[in-house]
Amino acid sequence: METLTALRVLVAKYEGREQPAVRFRPATWIQELNEIPDSTSALDVLTDSELTGSSESVSGDRVTDRQRVHGAASIAATDNPESMLRAFLLVQAWGSGTSGSRTLRHTRAAFEDRENLVHSLSATAQILRSGDDPSAMAEAYGAWRCAGVRRSFFTKWFAFAGTKEEREWQPLILDDRVLSTLNDTLELSTKDIAGTRLWKKRYQKYVEEIHGWAAALAIDASRLEWILFRHNGKSLT
Repeated sequence: METLTALRVLVAKYEGREQPAVRFRPATWIQELNEIPDSTSALDVLTDSELTGSSESVSGDRVTDRQRVHGAASIAATDNPESMLRAFLLVQAWGSGTSGSRTLRHTRAAFEDRENLVHSLSATAQILRSGDDPSAMAEAYGAWRCAGVRRSFFTKWFAFAGTKEEREWQPLILDDRVLSTLNDTLELSTKDIAGTRLWKKRYQKYVEEIHGWAAALAIDASRLEWILFRHNGKSLT
């Protein structure tokens, strides 16, 4: 099936369904991170009443959504390590919810690699916020150097911290569920789309394609990304 035709089927399948808020458990993050030097000052973001809300289903849990995470990360000051770390931790919690034991370990590894983490957060945010050419996405991808945090999560950071108003493109998330839908549902390979094995170029081309498809379908690119994530490689039928 032609790609746009298949995407129209997917978009129709998820019509009326919105990306829900994510529930996470601050206690598990605190337990994982509170013994790491210089990490405790970031932990209060998990209970910040402007960025998170109380869970109605589980006492002690909190919820946050894409809009609030974007709000925190998009204004995080690149010359302020604490501002970067707080926003990054919120991104991690949103991205893993309550089923992210592996993400907890990876986040701990990142905080233990603090110098590289702060540099990567700041450098990639600066590259993406200042870039007008889509090649900024490949540059940011190549600039990420931090223990524990791989493509599925550092592209979440890109999507939230690297936006720039009134630009034709914005960075998007490329995680394993999105890839599964591209590969298995749409029978598309980022390697073939980009014409290279280099992941930084494949990421850039993926974002460009999503924006092009979204324009053709008259929907927001971040919504199309979420539909690909939500579908997670299932068949179209």
